[in-house]
Amino acid sequence: MPSRHMEQNPYAPPQGVVSDIDSGSASAPSFPIPGGLYTSGQHFVASFLGSPIAAALAAASNYRKLGRERDARKVILWGIAATVVLLGVAYVLPDRFPSSVLPLAYCVGARALAQAAFGDVLTAHRAAGGKPASWWRLIGISLLSLLVLVGVLFAGLFALAYLGAA
Repeated sequence: MPSRHMEQNPYAPPQGVVSDIDSGSASAPSFPIPGGLYTSGQHFVASFLGSPIAAALAAASNYRKLGRERDARKVILWGIAATVVLLGVAYVLPDRFPSSVLPLAYCVGARALAQAAFGDVLTAHRAAGGKPASWWRLIGISLLSLLVLVGVLFAGLFALAYLGAA
């Protein structure tokens, strides 16, 4: 007589919910999303105007509106890390390197990541009559993040010069 464990197929797919959002739960988004969602094109503009941090803030706003607070925090940390890495790369690039290649590359990357993360949700949002999030708010966030980034860089360079390291 086989044991009870032998009756179950070990190769069967899991019976539990494996998606991020259970469509029957209260946390599933209802479309259209109030206040709109930032599109992949808006992520491109945000990263162009305010570095990857601005695009990460736009993505975090989308995640929060979708009820995914943990993903919102993670994307902000990834945006900070990407900006630090890009500043390091920009510092070591040769002088003859075309100045438009690096910004274009990270802007296209931000757009592709936003499309991968929010493409299906944006399609459902638009199909339900939803609008994109405010362009004015996006530009304000982007310029503010650029201002903060320039302030941090200026403070860092000032501190290095004061300590005699620069």
